[in-house]
Amino acid sequence: MKPKRYYDDEVRPELERRAAHRVVPAHAIPVQLLAPDGALLCGTVAAMSSRGMTVAAPLAGTASLAVDQVVELSAGAGSGEELVTPARVASARTLDERWAHLGLEFILVGGVHRQIERFFLAHGNRRAHARTAPLAQDVVRVQAQWPGGQLTARVHDVSVGGMALAISSLSAVTMTQGQALSLRFRLPGAVRSITGAAEVRYVADFPRRRVIGLAYDLSDPRGIARELEMIEAFVAERTVRSLAWDQSWTN
Repeated sequence: MKPKRYYDDEVRPELERRAAHRVVPAHAIPVQLLAPDGALLCGTVAAMSSRGMTVAAPLAGTASLAVDQVVELSAGAGSGEELVTPARVASARTLDERWAHLGLEFILVGGVHRQIERFFLAHGNRRAHARTAPLAQDVVRVQAQWPGGQLTARVHDVSVGGMALAISSLSAVTMTQGQALSLRFRLPGAVRSITGAAEVRYVADFPRRRVIGLAYDLSDPRGIARELEMIEAFVAERTVRSLAWDQSWTN
């Protein structure tokens, strides 16, 4: 039985195919909204699609923003895949006495289409399972081998269905969709390494790195499938810690 596909079949789906696909980021993404009068409002991404995003921000700071007002939106500062674009305030909704949700619609001018594509690919969870990025102090590296080549790469994120690897954008290593690999990696705190087969699902080039999306071959009970409980525990633990951090700024 073939493993379930956790990624889109195309490497870079058209923006139109994502128009109705809204995702909630797996980690906090900072956002700054700059109004024409110079007022600056800071918040985080609550949800996003290729057409816009919902931003969670302090209620007090949203009073000066009116529906249909145009602001400069900057998201993901320091992530390597930043998004800077003019956006229209499409909606404003009060959550409680301290917080509000702002609906922002991207204004597509210049090269912002490409920015949105990269930002969405980097931060949008397109997998069937929750994924998590290792914490800064928990750098996870994977040894990948295939006929005629091998690679040691850093884990960009991981789920129970697959993972994404990050390598230098200048690397001479080339991979193609559907390519079979053998993996070996150890999660932080694990007592043993995990080995098994995987398949390349996509390769995306960013200015500072190349991200390679993989799906595990779960049809082999002697491979990664037998360690799914360990991977699931890692993802769950990191997700809980991430959610606790997200909630800390609303309490």
